[in-house]
Amino acid sequence: MPSSSPEIATTSPAPEQAPLLKNGRTWQAWIGDFVRQFVAANQLKDANASIALYAPTVDYFDDHQADQAFIRRDVEKYNDRWPIRHDEIEGDIHLQEKVPDQQYLAKFQLNFYAESTPRSIWTKGQFAIDLDITIVDGMPKISGIRQKLVHQQKGKPGGTPANNAPRKSYAYGIPIQGKPGFVHSPYAPSKGEIDIRRYRKGTQLKCPFTGKIFIAP
Repeated sequence: MPSSSPEIATTSPAPEQAPLLKNGRTWQAWIGDFVRQFVAANQLKDANASIALYAPTVDYFDDHQADQAFIRRDVEKYNDRWPIRHDEIEGDIHLQEKVPDQQYLAKFQLNFYAESTPRSIWTKGQFAIDLDITIVDGMPKISGIRQKLVHQQKGKPGGTPANNAPRKSYAYGIPIQGKPGFVHSPYAPSKGEIDIRRYRKGTQLKCPFTGKIFIAP
């Protein structure tokens, strides 16, 4: 069970490792961490955090080629429409190397919850997500994104089933491939590793770099 007050997570003595840089990882670990960072960034109210993960032009849903200005407007509109959000990857991320060191494909199931108190509505369900990922200047960027709605529910706050996400939702820590119990902060992913081995899944932790709250994955 989550603790009533946030715990202060500790950083490990390991050197900094920015998720966007390969830093000696296998391509599977590199691209997998990038996908997790993308999901974490989408839960923040910071459009810059999301936009930084996209290529200059993107095959964007049903809008075909979109530039970053278009994507920024779309992200900001979504942030305004759904100020409370929680997303979580279900199961494995299926990765494919299309062109070594250049192009990759990631497929995964995304459980989502979104709520708007002003509009008195919540929605939850699952998307099947496909991401085309291209290496730009040594860093992965999303060059294509597609999603298919698997299932969805809607309701009004107060009539929410017990298994829905809490009203106040925080971003999850970004797991580090091959290092169980260590994560990157979703708010400062390049600041180093955080040791969460002594905390249970779902515990509210305080980021040692920013002071913001995140959830132990």
